[in-house]
Amino acid sequence: ITKPFQEEEVLARIKSQLTIQKQKRLLEKERQLLKIEQDNLKEEIRQRQEAEAILYQSRAIISSILNSSVDGIAAMAALRDKRRGNILDFSCLVVNPIIARAFNQEPQDLIGKIVVKKFLDRINYDLFPNFVKVVETGKSLEQDIYYNDQKEGKWYHFIAVKLGDGFAITVRDITERKNLELTLEETNKELEAFSYSVAHDLRNPLGNIESLIDFLQEEYKNHDHPTQNSQETFDVIYESTAKMQQIIKDLLLLSKVKKSPITLELMDLSNIVEDILIKLQRKEPQRKVELVIQPNIIAKADQNLFIIALENLISNAWKYSSKKDVTYIEFGVLSAEQQNLDPIINQCPLYYKDKNLCKQKLDRIYFIKDNGAGFNMETAQELFTPFKRFHSDNEFPGIGIGLSIVKRIINRHQGLIWCDSQVGEGTTFYFTLNNFVA
Repeated sequence: ITKPFQEEEVLARIKSQLTIQKQKRLLEKERQLLKIEQDNLKEEIRQRQEAEAILYQSRAIISSILNSSVDGIAAMAALRDKRRGNILDFSCLVVNPIIARAFNQEPQDLIGKIVVKKFLDRINYDLFPNFVKVVETGKSLEQDIYYNDQKEGKWYHFIAVKLGDGFAITVRDITERKNLELTLEETNKELEAFSYSVAHDLRNPLGNIESLIDFLQEEYKNHDHPTQNSQETFDVIYESTAKMQQIIKDLLLLSKVKKSPITLELMDLSNIVEDILIKLQRKEPQRKVELVIQPNIIAKADQNLFIIALENLISNAWKYSSKKDVTYIEFGVLSAEQQNLDPIINQCPLYYKDKNLCKQKLDRIYFIKDNGAGFNMETAQELFTPFKRFHSDNEFPGIGIGLSIVKRIINRHQGLIWCDSQVGEGTTFYFTLNNFVA
């Protein structure tokens, strides 16, 4: 016979069962949570392994680039004064063999070392402050430097850019290019000296020829039977010697333009252009002319040289529009505030190198426009070549040196010059001043 359970005993057993069930549920929940944690840990390990593999691959790629690059590459971190915060020096974070060789070291021996200031002071005392400016201002630095490592002197071109609290630098050996440039410069000087000497020495013989022609012509006038052919022969000789004199004059001017010192002063270009056109009109008062000159165009330029440039440009416009019923010549200036300059800027030589810099710099563009003969723009790259002409002497007489002189003058004013033209419609020359290094 089973003894009946007491009420307290029944309640205790029920409570015990409930506790066991609750603990089972808690254990199951903990088991599930543990499984989730294990899965998360496995995923984290997998992701970390993938990241390490990518990092290893990236390091391998970077190492390959550094070791195979023909340029020197390095990254430097700023070392600052703990109290004042100013940069005292730079330590080496990354360096490739090209730069390491400049220190006569292996790359691994330079990592973490403080070497920049000491090394730069051996080359140029101004370089270290310039690198500090790169870090403090964020403005990149590009420069050519000469370094003599006691074995041989070399030229290097470097670009430094801000990288965190430091900078990255690429360095290229340009010694061969510099030597070629120096050789070319010397050759050009010799050619210019030769051209000047030849042009100068030809002046006296030509003067003598002209004097002899004058003498012969006077003698010929007294001849009993002058012929038309003989007079035409004299005319041809006169024209030829006059053209030769003009060539000599232009060659000497071309040489002078490159050598003469620049003295910048404020000039009223509008008044100068007007004076040039008045002189041209006096020579041909019969021509119908429409002139548009924007008033009060002031620019900073060398007066002697720039008057020569304007005379050549205006004279060209006058000459090549001579066959029009009405000659149209316009001089003015365009600015970014006035209108959209994109169609004009897009034709600028610099546009193809750096579009953003071109738009930033060319905010003030001077122009001279005519309605003359124009030319095919496919040949525009030869426009400023000495003695290059797009029209025959029968169409428009000339030497072909004027625009070469203009370009040299514009270059010496750190400017640019280009044009737009259509055959039969006319030509517009655009130029800037004091924007770019010549």
